[in-house]
Amino acid sequence: MKNEGAASSHKVKRRKMTFGRETMDDSLTYEAFAQSLNTKFQVQLDGVSRVDLQLVEVSEVKRSSRQEEFAIVFLGPNDTFLGQGMRQFAHDRIGQAAGENS
Repeated sequence: MKNEGAASSHKVKRRKMTFGRETMDDSLTYEAFAQSLNTKFQVQLDGVSRVDLQLVEVSEVKRSSRQEEFAIVFLGPNDTFLGQGMRQFAHDRIGQAAGENS
């Protein structure tokens, strides 16, 4: 069996977060996330712990006169369960914000 490069034994899970709000923070736009594809975000687990997630997908944007809607998909450690609820996240360029985890 050939070794085709170093394979990581670190398992990951996909996390999907959907943003669709009537009023949106200026930094939480489709363009901001699309420009941040394949970069790391830090997600707050509790008052102290954080986990790094990589943004791996940004869906097409749907726009109306009142809102823009899109989905983003993250990869992260398989051994970290986020569960449902609001999460604070931070990114070097986007800054800090909260998104609804679904």
